[in-house]
Amino acid sequence: MTESEAKAHIRNYLDIYDPMGMAEMEVLDQLYNPVLGDVLELIRESQSAEEVAAGVHRILFLTYGTGAGSVRNYADLGRDLFGLKARMGS
Repeated sequence: MTESEAKAHIRNYLDIYDPMGMAEMEVLDQLYNPVLGDVLELIRESQSAEEVAAGVHRILFLTYGTGAGSVRNYADLGRDLFGLKARMGS
């Protein structure tokens, strides 16, 4: 899987789960596109879905503050994103 393909999958999962709850405002491109590289690197370095969930929350919290919500809301997103790791060949 190329880096572009991986980022497209990450973006798709961020759109599906929309952890910041902003879909109705139609600003997902502005919110999630700037962090795709950081999330991709996180997935490559992580050893578990829990680590991915916490890391994505941390990335969004550091970027957008309390709008990132609770880390508890990231478990399913973390599981699906961690599943990309095997598909990326990392």
